[in-house]
Amino acid sequence: MSNIVLDGTLYVGSGITNGVNLWQDRRAGIVAGFSDLTASVNITKTKVNVLSKIREPILQAVDSACACEGSVLRTNYLDVNVRFDASATQTDRESMWQKAKDWVNSPQFAALVKDLNPNT
Repeated sequence: MSNIVLDGTLYVGSGITNGVNLWQDRRAGIVAGFSDLTASVNITKTKVNVLSKIREPILQAVDSACACEGSVLRTNYLDVNVRFDASATQTDRESMWQKAKDWVNSPQFAALVKDLNPNT
């Protein structure tokens, strides 16, 4: 399993458990601070579900009156779920991938995530 770099963060392949591929950024040095990237494909007789998630804990950098160094302050998540009918063709899947890529790279999606503004 190859490593993945996302926004300058290196996710190192950590194996497969119950059909779920796991990559981790372990730079935090403590388990609570590890960032996970997962990916899986579930195929049934009627549908195909492609799921990928990123979990990114945000840690306290230094001791303060509010939290100790290394405490998890919050956790951010990204979930990508793509569903296909079991009869979807390679062309169907490539078209959906292209649309997803274009959507995530669009200024509207950027405003949605960065500014919490779906109305651009």
